[in-house]
Amino acid sequence: MIIWIIFLIIIIIDLLLCAIYSRMRRKRDFRKQTIKKRNVDNQYNSTAESNIILKLFKLIDNTMYGLCRYTSICLGYLPSHTIRRMIYKYVFCMKINRHAIIHGGGEIRSPWNVVIGNSVIGVGAILDGRNGIEIEDDVVLATGVWIWTEEHDAEDPYFRVLDKGGKVTIKRHVWIGNRVVILPKITVNEGAVLAASSVVTKDCDSFTMYGGVPAKEIHKRNNQLKYSNVTKGVWPLY
Repeated sequence: MIIWIIFLIIIIIDLLLCAIYSRMRRKRDFRKQTIKKRNVDNQYNSTAESNIILKLFKLIDNTMYGLCRYTSICLGYLPSHTIRRMIYKYVFCMKINRHAIIHGGGEIRSPWNVVIGNSVIGVGAILDGRNGIEIEDDVVLATGVWIWTEEHDAEDPYFRVLDKGGKVTIKRHVWIGNRVVILPKITVNEGAVLAASSVVTKDCDSFTMYGGVPAKEIHKRNNQLKYSNVTKGVWPLY
């Protein structure tokens, strides 16, 4: 009994810390996205690197981000859509529709930068929200979809991210197949379909099917789509 009480206290403290950090980080990320980036060479300023206070702040920040990420991974194995959605919304400050379904086994990084409408996120999805992800209503992500908003610059001598990252937007009625990979700065327009195992490297036109590596247009889709509320009747567990 005592062990369970201690375990419950640890969970409550963890969620409180994640809630506080998520709110602080959301404000900071918003400012970061609205302010022009500094000269990249300043990232390697020796004076800044030698500042103990900055080092301590960075250590605390990295620790808290790691805690939030670990909690998000554990949350992916919680067998309840409803509880999972509530924690994402009220603890991690995610903007999520009350009917949205996030299946288990996945991970959402920086959930405070993610917006999900009335849509379905399949099993084992990875949503990298560091630079923002917006998923509108009636979108379906199949199993194992990966959406990235940051990537390294292979030509940079320090292998930095620089300006390679950017927001990903998924418009209404998009269907994303199994194990599709979507890279940063991509907009998938209304009604597009991404075939299984595709790698999306550029914007996708409305009501068009794409497939391959990199994804290329295959054919046009019916543009008279009428379905909505794709989550209705879904079993509420894993």
